[in-house]
Amino acid sequence: MKRIILADDHEVVRAGLRDALVHIEPDIEVLEADSLDAALKLGDEDEVALVLLDLNMPGMDGVGGVERMLAKRPEVPVAVVSGSVRRRDMASVMAVGAAGFLPKSMKLDAMASAVRLLLAGERYLPYEFMAEESGRERPDGGLTPRELEILEAIGEGKPNKQIARELEIEEVTVKLHATNLFRKLEVSNRTEAAMKGRELGLI
Repeated sequence: MKRIILADDHEVVRAGLRDALVHIEPDIEVLEADSLDAALKLGDEDEVALVLLDLNMPGMDGVGGVERMLAKRPEVPVAVVSGSVRRRDMASVMAVGAAGFLPKSMKLDAMASAVRLLLAGERYLPYEFMAEESGRERPDGGLTPRELEILEAIGEGKPNKQIARELEIEEVTVKLHATNLFRKLEVSNRTEAAMKGRELGLI
């Protein structure tokens, strides 16, 4: 059983997130809290696979709350779920060691994909963070370093199983990254991704 701590002071928000989480895998249990202090007390004797914290709930004190949770659970990925999409907030939480930043405005399927990556030990940031504030396209297409690695492997015609073996990650994680990079490059399959990658000089 994988346990996820979900901490948010708005019951309606928790309900929506909980519905998204329980459909990711059949063996997920969601432990809920409405404040940081309550979240810190959850799951002391149980294995916790992931912690999701609202950035602005009681007790958080901004990134200070993230640091407190990381200090209590140094081996567990801690991610922030927030109504804010300000680059400053994203940069701050990642700088103190958070595993990801998930805007509450994400669609449920995108939220589920992000959580799957976090559970697989990967990091997650929304595309908005990866793009330049000026709106110009980045030279890396807004892709993360891992996504660039996978795009290069796709360009070389390598199957997911081989990519997973070479990068020492699970095949399902490769598929999740591929889905994200397809969305960012605005393509629908591996062939189009390879072509777009070459056009942009990414591979």
